[in-house]
Amino acid sequence: MEPSNLSFIGLVCLVAAALTVATLWLWSRLAGAGLKRLAARSALLLGTQVALTLAITLLVNRWFVFYNTWDDLFGPARSNAKVQKVQPSRGKETTPGKLVKRTPTALGPHRPGRAADPKVDGRVDKLEITGATTGLTTEAYAYLPPQAFQPQNKGKRLPVVLAISGGFGASDDKLAWIKQAHLPEEAARAASTGKSQPVIYVMMRSVKGLTQSSERPAGDGTTGGGVKPPASGGSHPQACLNVPGKGTGQALSFYAQDVPLALSEVYHLPYDHKGWGVMGFGSSGQCAARLAMTDSFRFGTAVTLNAMFDLQAELPGGLAADDTPGTAGKPSDPFGGSAAYRQEQDLYWRLDHMPPPPLSMLVMAGTGGRQAPQADRFTSLAKAPLHAEKSLVPVTGDTLAAWHAQMPQIVAWLGSRLQGEAP
Repeated sequence: MEPSNLSFIGLVCLVAAALTVATLWLWSRLAGAGLKRLAARSALLLGTQVALTLAITLLVNRWFVFYNTWDDLFGPARSNAKVQKVQPSRGKETTPGKLVKRTPTALGPHRPGRAADPKVDGRVDKLEITGATTGLTTEAYAYLPPQAFQPQNKGKRLPVVLAISGGFGASDDKLAWIKQAHLPEEAARAASTGKSQPVIYVMMRSVKGLTQSSERPAGDGTTGGGVKPPASGGSHPQACLNVPGKGTGQALSFYAQDVPLALSEVYHLPYDHKGWGVMGFGSSGQCAARLAMTDSFRFGTAVTLNAMFDLQAELPGGLAADDTPGTAGKPSDPFGGSAAYRQEQDLYWRLDHMPPPPLSMLVMAGTGGRQAPQADRFTSLAKAPLHAEKSLVPVTGDTLAAWHAQMPQIVAWLGSRLQGEAP
C-alpha cells in the first residue's frame, strides 16, 4: 500500500491508538524497580511515540501530497531517459538553439578611436525570438556588460531585466531603448562607477512588435478538437493579455514564459526570480506591472515609466471585432465573457482583493500628467510583501527620449535590488 492510501493510514492510526491505550493500561502494572520492568516501560514509550509520529506524518502527507508513492519518498529505480524540449502549442519537438537566433552588433557602448572589446565595453546582440508556447515572434536587443565576458566571472549568472518600450512613433521602436533612452550607456556608466551591479538588459518593443508565426499549432480547431484556430501568420496581439480564443492573444505568456526560455538558451541567466526584472514605458508600463504581479515566480523586480494602470488603458480602442461565426460586426470581448477573468486582469482589483506577490516595484510618473494620480492610487493600494515606491518627476514629454535623464536613477534602483547567482 502507498503512503497516501487511506486504508494504510487508517491501519497505522489504529495501531497508534492501540499502543497508546496499552501504554496507559500497562503502565501501573509495570511500575517498580528492576531491569525487566524498565525495559518494558521503555519499549512501550518508544513504540507509542513511533506509531503516533508515523500516523501524524502520514496524515499530513495525505493532506499536502508530498509523497504519493514509496518511490517518491525513497527514489525510483534508475533508468536512462532522453529529455527533449517540447513546444506545447505548436506540437513539435525542439532542441536548444532553435528558439532564438543571436547576432552580435556594434550598437553597444564603445570608446572613440578604439576597436570595440566586449571585455571592456560590453556588447549588444540582436535576437530573433520564436515563442515555444505561443508561436509569437519578435526582434530584441540584449546588452551584455563587460563582466559577462571577463574570465573571473565565468559561471556567474548576472541578473537580467526585460525592457519593453511603448507609446507611439520612435518611442516604441525596436531600438528605442538604445537610441532614445541610451540604456546600455547608462547601465555601463552605473556599473563602472559602482552605482549598480552589472546587469543584462534585453530591450524589445511592445505587443505591437510581436508577430504570429505562420505555422499553425497542433489541435488548432481544423481537426475538430474544439480549439479556436490562431489568427493568420503576420498578425499582431493588440493587448498585453492572454486573450481567450485569440491566436495572437497570448502576449503575456510570450513575455513571461517564451522570452525567458529563449534567453536561457543563449545566456547564463539566474534561476531564481530575484535575478529577473521587467521594465515598461508608457503603454507597456501596465504590461510590466501585470507581468510582475501575475508571474512573480519569474520576476522579482519591476519598474513602470509613465504608466496608466486602469484596465481600460490596456484596451484604448478595444480588440478587433469577434470573428466567431454568426457574430460578424459585434464588438469582441477580450475576456471571453468572464467577469472573473476580467477582474483578475484589473491591477487595482488585484491589489485590493488578492494576496500581494513578493515583489519590489518602482512607479515613476510625470508630475503634471494623468499618470500621476494613477501612480498615487497604485502605490497606496500596495501591501507587503509587494513594496511599491512612487517617484514623481518633472517630466512632461510622452517620449522615451524625455525620460533619458531618469535612466541613471532607474538602473541604480534596479541594480540595488536584483540578485545575481554565484557559480
